[in-house]
Amino acid sequence: MVRDRNLQDRVEYIAFGINFVQQVRKLDPKAPVFYLNGDLSPKVLATMKLSGFDYHFNVVYQKPDWVKEAHGLGQKVNVWTVNSPEDIQKIIDLKVDYITTDEPLLVRDILQKQ
Repeated sequence: MVRDRNLQDRVEYIAFGINFVQQVRKLDPKAPVFYLNGDLSPKVLATMKLSGFDYHFNVVYQKPDWVKEAHGLGQKVNVWTVNSPEDIQKIIDLKVDYITTDEPLLVRDILQKQ
């Protein structure tokens, strides 16, 4: 469907299931695919040729070195769902690429004060 509508450059795939991300990778080797489950390191994701991870912020708190490792492997890092000012600041300090939040204006305000 994505290819039929010529939307490949506008779609990123995220999934909790390994089978799904592997299937997407087979169908479109260039598609950006991110894993959500929080149980695999960036090194493992790189062997699967994934674009990076999209983990709950508690996973990133427990494994902060994964952010630097992912970036070193050319991967992107998204963290969800970060809503409190304290958590937002911690995640910004870890230098993630994307923040999923229910409080986008708060994130903007914190970023503008940096």
